[in-house]
Amino acid sequence: MPNYDDDSYIGVNENGLFSINIFDDDVTGNIQTWVHDEGDTFRKQRADGTLAEPISFERDATGKIVSVVQYGYRSLKRQ
Repeated sequence: MPNYDDDSYIGVNENGLFSINIFDDDVTGNIQTWVHDEGDTFRKQRADGTLAEPISFERDATGKIVSVVQYGYRSLKRQ
């Protein structure tokens, strides 16, 4: 299945999490910040500081993160 140029990288910084689309023409200008909500759920932080939609991580039986759910869509983590 093609990836439709929508691969993202999710990392940790001083604010919580950040995500970038690795195929974006302006990667640093389009960084999304996510702050911890509860458990394995984070919420997108808008430019004005308000919180928006959640992003949740799913784990396997060993506790390893295997997928992320955003907008009701599940994306599997690349190994």
